[in-house]
Amino acid sequence: MGHYQNEEKQEQCKPCPTGSKQPKTGQTECIPCDSGTYQNMEGQSECKPCEEGTSQPRKNQTSCLPCNPGQYQPDKGQSQCIPCDYGKFSNGSGSLNCSACEPGSYQSDKGRDRCLPCEKGNICWESGCAHCRPCSAGTEARSSGMTNCTECEKGHAKQSESSALCQPCEPGTYSNQFGLSHCMTCPTGYYCISGSDSPIECMKYEICPPGSGQPGECEQIWHRKVDNSRCLYSDTFIAVVSVAAAVALILIVFVIIRLAKVNPPQSSIDERARLLPSGNSNSSAQTEPSYTGL
Repeated sequence: MGHYQNEEKQEQCKPCPTGSKQPKTGQTECIPCDSGTYQNMEGQSECKPCEEGTSQPRKNQTSCLPCNPGQYQPDKGQSQCIPCDYGKFSNGSGSLNCSACEPGSYQSDKGRDRCLPCEKGNICWESGCAHCRPCSAGTEARSSGMTNCTECEKGHAKQSESSALCQPCEPGTYSNQFGLSHCMTCPTGYYCISGSDSPIECMKYEICPPGSGQPGECEQIWHRKVDNSRCLYSDTFIAVVSVAAAVALILIVFVIIRLAKVNPPQSSIDERARLLPSGNSNSSAQTEPSYTGL
């Protein structure tokens, strides 16, 4: 066994070469080792199975190949290594098994040599994750590789899972609690800057309608604040305007009267001329009689 002879009239047999076997006697040839086996010695009756962590896809081989990183083989005599499954990895050659990704990491492909950290806004709280899960509304994962979500801080909110991180409240809104999904509208009489966790009360002469991101100002002399949302004319301004209007009206009436006296209407002039005696009557009435001498 382990030998052959393919020539006539030979005194002895030849040993089978490496990578082959011959389990019988009186044979004219050797048998190549099958895939998953090997033989590194001559004159052998059997081939050796590949060890765990190795494989051999070809026949007639003298050695087996260690599994590449990202693969494993727990059994002997195998022709192929097995790629690591989703959520697992192997980072060395000749692995007998794969390791599960640690919490905070994942692997969404097969046959990988490492896991990836969960991105911001996503978490994995258990080992062997194929995918990380997004944080729900009102929560976030502020850095990569997180295993749990934290609530949004005051002054911030996150509406849905589609947003990775909590966002500061926009001007005109605020959030005074942890873990809110929406910021609240700033009430009347207050204003809220970006990222406000509480409304800021307007000062005197400032106006703040609902949703104010910054206060408006009423002019202190001419306006007064009404219901904290709008400016109206003050009593002083109204009084000054009323007096000015009255004075203007008096001046207009006075000018009209003066103009009427200086430039009377043509009809009044004609009427006065009609009432005076005509020119001929005045001549006869004023002419004295003449006398002739004796």
